[in-house]
Amino acid sequence: MDTESQDQLRAFCEAYTFQHREKWPTTEHELALAFVTHFDIPIVFWVADLQNFLVRTNIELIEGDSPSDLLGVNMSFGVKRQIFTSKNVEHVPFLIHTVLHEIREIIEADFCRLGFGTTNPSELDSRADQFSFAVHTCAAAVSLQDWVKDASQTNSMWQKVAFLGVFTVGAVLFGLCSFSGAFGYRFQSPSVKRSRLKRI
Repeated sequence: MDTESQDQLRAFCEAYTFQHREKWPTTEHELALAFVTHFDIPIVFWVADLQNFLVRTNIELIEGDSPSDLLGVNMSFGVKRQIFTSKNVEHVPFLIHTVLHEIREIIEADFCRLGFGTTNPSELDSRADQFSFAVHTCAAAVSLQDWVKDASQTNSMWQKVAFLGVFTVGAVLFGLCSFSGAFGYRFQSPSVKRSRLKRI
């Protein structure tokens, strides 16, 4: 069986670079929206919400002890990929965003293989954090469109006002939590990092 032909993440990268080659490099928001749409990523509250994606793309998620300054690392062995995340208590609030960050670094490796790198190594961490945040906001926006549509069909003005209030508060809280998860580790300790190891 041809494992290479079943690499869905690599196929996504190939299709994405082909579609956006005229306006390259892409933005993290555009990439995140395409990623959420293509892989049907739900609103991510728990790492388990990414399980379907990880299975489809043959990415093994491993948790374990790590140095205090390491949140996560990704490793590639041909088409087999692993993401290692820290289970240190102080790193738990950043777990989901670390996984998304590492996914973005894996995507970048495929972009580079195709000759469509988006950034240099020194800027990749920043772009991966932007991607992590954008995945959250894009996934939420897709889901909230359906909720807003349902609310607009109600005839009660009070229900519409109540929904708008709950929606606004929820959106603000979700945005703050997503921002904190994606960028908060930088404020916690400047030495905390994520990294990438690639082995073919």
